[in-house]
Amino acid sequence: MAKRIAPVQHDPVTATGGHAAAGVGLAPTRQDGDALALLRSAIVRDFPGRIALVSSFGADSVVLLHMVAEINPATPVLFNETGMLFAETLAYQREVAAELGLTNVRLVRPTLASLSTADPSGTLHATDTDACCHLRKVVPLNRALEPYGAWITGRKRFQAHTRAA
Repeated sequence: MAKRIAPVQHDPVTATGGHAAAGVGLAPTRQDGDALALLRSAIVRDFPGRIALVSSFGADSVVLLHMVAEINPATPVLFNETGMLFAETLAYQREVAAELGLTNVRLVRPTLASLSTADPSGTLHATDTDACCHLRKVVPLNRALEPYGAWITGRKRFQAHTRAA
């Protein structure tokens, strides 16, 4: 990883160009414009202390993590640790967080009780991937998001039918 990461370039992106997330509850006038300014507004003004970033820490996620770190490195970052990740993935997550100076990364995990009930052998992923994802991702993330008034995700519109076109 590079020794220092350069500041984010403040290039405007537009919702009509398919790059900026419209976001539920954002006024139409705020859908177009500078992505960093939109994030800063959400983190600092609109939801101070009540917003979290959900991140996989994958290659596409690093840009968003970098922008959030520039705005407020203490912004909560929720990382879904399913218990099925490779050691290298977890090491990379820690390395990225340290390099960006993120000080509030929270590992989101399924409860031991839920695992012992629904997946005692740890093999649910081999027989029912939907149930496994629900147990190890959906339920823990929903629980982790409860205290927040808003959350940021890097999910792109084309990645789900629930996104606006």
